[in-house]
Amino acid sequence: MSRNPEIPALQHRLRDADAGVRRIAVLDLADLEDADALPALIHTLGQDTDDTVRSEAARVLEGWEETGAIAALCEALTDDSASVREAAAQSLAQLKSDAA
Repeated sequence: MSRNPEIPALQHRLRDADAGVRRIAVLDLADLEDADALPALIHTLGQDTDDTVRSEAARVLEGWEETGAIAALCEALTDDSASVREAAAQSLAQLKSDAA
């Protein structure tokens, strides 16, 4: 359970039927710069049905050097959507970590 009260509400928005609402929730989670938001961002990158939402998740993960984020970005390099693959590659290129 997150210590940040904003995270559960944003996680709820990640399940909205509207992809635009989910994309904004991704941006809002990233703006929190809270490690408790990372699992939701990783899940969204791997599981959201909309490629614009997955692309946004890949872009915001650029700021996370944690192993889970790097692994999710690497996995996204095989996404069916070219825009997701490109966003993941761009984010990995920005990371300074040896793991990336």
